[in-house]
Amino acid sequence: MPEKNKIYHSRIFDILADSGGEIELSEFVRAALYHPELGYYAKPGATRIGGEGADFYTAESMEENVFGALVENAARQILKQSRGAAKAAEAVEIGSEGGRTMIAGARAIGIGGDIEIRPGSLAVSNELLDARPFDRFEFSEGAWRKTFLKIRRAQSGEGCGYAVEKRLRPAPPEECGVLEKYFGRCQTEGFCIDFSFDALGLFKKIVAQNRGGLSIFFDYFRTSGELASFPGGTARTYKSHACGSDIFEGAGSRDITYSPCSDAFLDAAYECGAKRAECMAQEEFFMRYAQGEIRRIVEIPDPLDRKKRELCQLLSPDMMGRVFRVIAIY
Repeated sequence: MPEKNKIYHSRIFDILADSGGEIELSEFVRAALYHPELGYYAKPGATRIGGEGADFYTAESMEENVFGALVENAARQILKQSRGAAKAAEAVEIGSEGGRTMIAGARAIGIGGDIEIRPGSLAVSNELLDARPFDRFEFSEGAWRKTFLKIRRAQSGEGCGYAVEKRLRPAPPEECGVLEKYFGRCQTEGFCIDFSFDALGLFKKIVAQNRGGLSIFFDYFRTSGELASFPGGTARTYKSHACGSDIFEGAGSRDITYSPCSDAFLDAAYECGAKRAECMAQEEFFMRYAQGEIRRIVEIPDPLDRKKRELCQLLSPDMMGRVFRVIAIY
């Protein structure tokens, strides 16, 4: 949340200040990430994912595409077990950067693109849901309250900037119902939850369209019980591989993210007609469903082979194996 007495100079605030009055936190996050000219994900030619010169590192940015091979192998195995046939109607990758895909022949849907999926498809996304606008809810005076922002012009030693003031307003009844369902244990004064109803809606749209298919989501999922150990919320930024806590600093020039609640997404999957929905660590998912590809890489004679190195990064509990989790719906 805004640091006390801090003045911000991002051009994003020029747009938000002109709206007048108060705005929801999610409106700020949406502008900072997706404004067509100033948003973090809208800037053409920006290097967001990868090593030096980028802001964060994902499984898809690995050069040998071991991640893609493991996903394909796992998808075939799940489809074979659940439907008796390993072929999907089509493969779709949602949230693809620059139209690139990790699965051969897959159709790419870019971040913010229109979601159209044929039933019976393989739909895959990697860190899609944590890139959606989210709100912060704070338990205050015996009820869940929603964070609004008042943005006003202010002067500092650096010239004209913007002061951001946090204001709490009663959360809508339907949103309170969700918070009470998953975060009843968190109802202590000052406890904060970052939750994205936008991401939940997008998730439902994907699952509902892909009836009879396989939908796989890789993300920073955490259970409601785990999120109960983060009383200050999980909102954070990434810039040059450094994690920050002030989501207003450098708005538009850095990634803003949060940790999605896996319990809410699993329940939503069944509401959309899923026969089975499961969530597990990335390590467990690949070890359970991609054993064939893992064995093939492990048996490569060269002990320094780069695919082996990538496999280790993806499976190791100290690296990506436990940090990332997978929701599979079929």
